[in-house]
Amino acid sequence: MAQIGIFIGTVYGNALLTAEEVESVLTEQGHQVTLFEDGGLEQWQAYAERVILIITSTTGLGDCRIISYRYSSR
Repeated sequence: MAQIGIFIGTVYGNALLTAEEVESVLTEQGHQVTLFEDGGLEQWQAYAERVILIITSTTGLGDCRIISYRYSSR
């Protein structure tokens, strides 16, 4: 199965709780999962050829709205 690195950015701990739940589900499915709460460039590069999952929170301040623009050449 896949080797998955979960990189976590959290303020109040909710992203960490989510990552731990995801880790549990993926492990049950046979994947090898490693959590990185303070992962750096070295850890990121180690997973460059594997699977990287980023879980982060915004505390409501970084939420974005997806706006679709239609391009017209006129």
